[in-house]
Amino acid sequence: MVAEVFERDESVGWPCGVPAARAMIRGSDYASLVQPLREHVENIPAFRKPYERLDNAGLDRLVPIVDRPGIKHAVHNTGIDFADLVGRLLQKFQQ
Repeated sequence: MVAEVFERDESVGWPCGVPAARAMIRGSDYASLVQPLREHVENIPAFRKPYERLDNAGLDRLVPIVDRPGIKHAVHNTGIDFADLVGRLLQKFQQ
C-alpha cells in the first residue's frame, strides 16, 4: 500500500520519504501522514501569486508592514503557519 501511494505522490517529492518510512515501521496509513504536507504544497502557489504581481515599489511598501512589531511578533512567535493560513484563504478567493 505505501509503495503504491508513494509512487503516485510525485507532487510532494522527497519529503514523502520520512512519512513513508514511518508508515512502514508503525503500520500506519501513509496517505494520512502526507495529507498535511500535500495541503501545504497546494497552498504555496496561491500564496505566491499576489507577490508575483508586485513590482519593486510594491515590495518596498509590503516589507515595512510585515516588519511592524505586532505583525512581526505574530508571525515569528505564535506558532501559527501564516503561509498556510493565508494560502488557504487566497485559494478560496482565487477560485
